[in-house]
Amino acid sequence: MRKIILFICPVSFCIITFGQDTNYNGPAKSFVNSFWQMSKTTKALAEKGILNVASRIDNMDKIIGIIKEKDPSYVTTALSDEVKALRQLLQSKASASVKENQETNTQRGNSQQNNDRKVMSNGANQAKITELLEFLFGRNNDNLDRVAMKAKTEELLSLDRSGYGKFEIWVKRLKQKAAEAQQRYPKQELICKEETRVAEAQKWYRIFQSYQSYWDAAQKVFPEEETVKNTNSLITNILNGLGTEENLLVLIAKNSSQKVKDTRLPVAKINEASLEKLFMEAYNTMYGESHKGKAIKAIVLSDDWQIQRNEVTGIVTGRLRKGAIVYKNNEGKCFLIQEFFIQQEYVGNAFVSTRSVYAVGRGQEMLCENVH
Repeated sequence: MRKIILFICPVSFCIITFGQDTNYNGPAKSFVNSFWQMSKTTKALAEKGILNVASRIDNMDKIIGIIKEKDPSYVTTALSDEVKALRQLLQSKASASVKENQETNTQRGNSQQNNDRKVMSNGANQAKITELLEFLFGRNNDNLDRVAMKAKTEELLSLDRSGYGKFEIWVKRLKQKAAEAQQRYPKQELICKEETRVAEAQKWYRIFQSYQSYWDAAQKVFPEEETVKNTNSLITNILNGLGTEENLLVLIAKNSSQKVKDTRLPVAKINEASLEKLFMEAYNTMYGESHKGKAIKAIVLSDDWQIQRNEVTGIVTGRLRKGAIVYKNNEGKCFLIQEFFIQQEYVGNAFVSTRSVYAVGRGQEMLCENVH
């Protein structure tokens, strides 16, 4: 046995010496030196019984990766073995520490041991309460998972919350959100009820459902808070007023139909047939194909042309004019584009090449009989 030990010692020394490789001058030299210096320090700390050095060992592992990147030809076997050995040393020290603590706890008696467990359990309970409060009330409430909200609320209510000391912070936040919600929710309800687009109305309905999930959870967790209760009642009444999503879609269809009937042409600033013709020709050229329609009416909405100039020289480059266009599509439906702009370039002392700059939207449907 003694002969084996005497043989192992020189071999181990050679491995360490080779691993450190003092003659190495490659691109990863500084990282290799850093690794072995960190190994020396980490080992000394672990030997002293200082156990919170696991992160240092993790960093050594990362340094090995950097060394491989810097010099792919460098053999890192000795470095990896060193990390493994340090982890085993740390585990050994940790096991010894646990054993020592167990013996100490036995000496203190069962009562003290039970008290320690209670403290640990209470700490874990406090952390869980904070985690659940963050999930329920620490996020934007426009798009919440309502099933998850309900499950997390029930989980929070099942915990012992008697010793939790941060509820006041959450109550303060909820009061601020409630005050803001009392002002904002009625305005959003009005927008939703006046909406004519199905997709937008459906989006609002889902937002309101998220709001309700949020404030329902808040009231269950803080039932004594009047502002929370009032806000929960507000959003509940809004959803009850809207009814089901199907009810809302019926309302949107009515809104859309009524808007078609109510849409009228804007009042023209001037009536000039040649100018109106320019607007219609510009529309047909730019949008006739994509809108599958043809202009049937143009209204001029600006008193005069707006002159455009080069920002640096101030030289006139063109002019711009605003109008409105009514077009009829291939299905025989009429649409009003309330903002439509045309432009002319200034070339050779004259304004030429009338073209459409842009149209705002595809237009609002209107009754063709209301086009005069």
